[in-house]
Amino acid sequence: TDDDGKIDCALLGFGPDGHTCSLFPNHKLLSEQNRLVASIDDSPKPPPSRITLTLPFLNKCCRQIIFCGAGESKRPIIQAVFTDVEKANNNAVKHDDSVLGAKVALVALCHPAPYPCGMVHGC
Repeated sequence: TDDDGKIDCALLGFGPDGHTCSLFPNHKLLSEQNRLVASIDDSPKPPPSRITLTLPFLNKCCRQIIFCGAGESKRPIIQAVFTDVEKANNNAVKHDDSVLGAKVALVALCHPAPYPCGMVHGC
């Protein structure tokens, strides 16, 4: 963080239902406007009681967001959340050629976001 208290980069995962952190589709925490951290006692996935960062925190206090996901079950989420997917020009993006199978793409978020992971954009 810098002196402004923001996180430089948050590394997040996402589930096959599109949730991230403990922000699940159609859950009331998606409407939270004030708290930066919240408890959840009715999580649709175990464990039922958790704490989570909220959308206000992720979108106002994180400069950059990186989502990591692997597996075929994540493909529909990626296709729904991102639009304008195009292969990046190798000169436009620095990447490590030693990572086998790595692909770089330029994308934009869909609006409105169809899943909670698409509602996270950083500041």
